[in-house]
Amino acid sequence: MATIDLRRLQQSLEHRSPESLYLLVTEDAFLFQEALSCIKKAALDESLKDFNYDQFFAPEDDPQDVVDAVQMLPTMSERRLVIYRDVHHLKEAHWEKLLPLLKKPLSSCCFVLTMNKADKRKKFYKTISQSGTIVELQTPYDNHIPAWIQYIASKHQVRLTPKAIQYLHHLVGSHLSELNNEIQKLQQFVSDPTKPINEETVLHVVSASRSHNIFEFTDALAQKDKVKALTYLASLLEDGQSPISVISMVTRHIRILEKLKEGMNQGLKQTQLCQASGIPPYFLKKYQQQSHKWNPQQLSQAIQALQKTDMALKTSPLSSHIWLENLVLQICP
Repeated sequence: MATIDLRRLQQSLEHRSPESLYLLVTEDAFLFQEALSCIKKAALDESLKDFNYDQFFAPEDDPQDVVDAVQMLPTMSERRLVIYRDVHHLKEAHWEKLLPLLKKPLSSCCFVLTMNKADKRKKFYKTISQSGTIVELQTPYDNHIPAWIQYIASKHQVRLTPKAIQYLHHLVGSHLSELNNEIQKLQQFVSDPTKPINEETVLHVVSASRSHNIFEFTDALAQKDKVKALTYLASLLEDGQSPISVISMVTRHIRILEKLKEGMNQGLKQTQLCQASGIPPYFLKKYQQQSHKWNPQQLSQAIQALQKTDMALKTSPLSSHIWLENLVLQICP
């Protein structure tokens, strides 16, 4: 029927009932929860949740149990809501059991399947694209993050100055779940919700331990201090920091150095350097000092190493610490 994003999903559910079949495709935890909450709100009467709601996980739960739940009639409601999560783990034999429900969705149930990546060549995907709605939730590009910060802040009724948004983006990075957590902390910190939060408050409130550790690690890499970088990396992983998040922050840091290097070679002034690199003036001096340790070829090689490591982490996540340690050794020979 259609492939839509989060905004179109939200708009569609404002004006009409939910579809009978959805496939949510995303690797982003925040976007996943936003889409799922949106569908739940439209499809489920919370007072009847115990009767009309089931959630299953692949591959642990038997697909036949899912089929039975979808086919069950709703209790005192127009529809049931059945969510089947992580269906990227399913084998072909499992999909065969589900196929009749995918070909002809039942109007008495809102059936939601979720996965982190979809192979559009597969039979199940083609079937759902014809009979249901596919919601693709792509991780936003870095230049879209300020708009997402505003979106998240408005959800929590938090007002941020433009500089506060810039600082929050710089300190936390591009991961929406982490930005959501920090904005919730800001919400709890301020006493007057009508007063916009400025950059000083952001610097004060944003998770000192999280930002402290990740920035110590990225600074150590930028300084090419191998021993410190490996030490901070071990601490980050021990604290449960996402390896993909680490890669994202390091990539962002290296690209800032790359843009600064180009700008300084062009003779740009400080204000222009901040605009070109997307960093607040408060952090400029530190990045300038770090950029002197790199030449353009080294920065390009670091980006290539980060891209290879990112791909390796997504295909072999169980060896994440090894891939990240190897990355440090490549960047800090």
